[in-house]
Amino acid sequence: DINLPNTTGYDVLKEIRAEERLKGVLVIAVTAQDADTEIPKARAAGFNGYIGKPLNRLRFPKQIRRIMAGEEVWETY
Repeated sequence: DINLPNTTGYDVLKEIRAEERLKGVLVIAVTAQDADTEIPKARAAGFNGYIGKPLNRLRFPKQIRRIMAGEEVWETY
């Protein structure tokens, strides 16, 4: 999540990417923030995708399957 207590998803992503053993881990931004603003920021920061909130309970499992198959998902909801 981009908005976390006491930190941000961007800070957590930096920590993940700094760990050699975690560099290849897929990290997806999830947020209710404005997609027009956050998607470009998330891409530039190095996220592997973006899923906007509220999560769609019918689409979310498909989005996760696509991500796990190696596809980047950049969707609002």
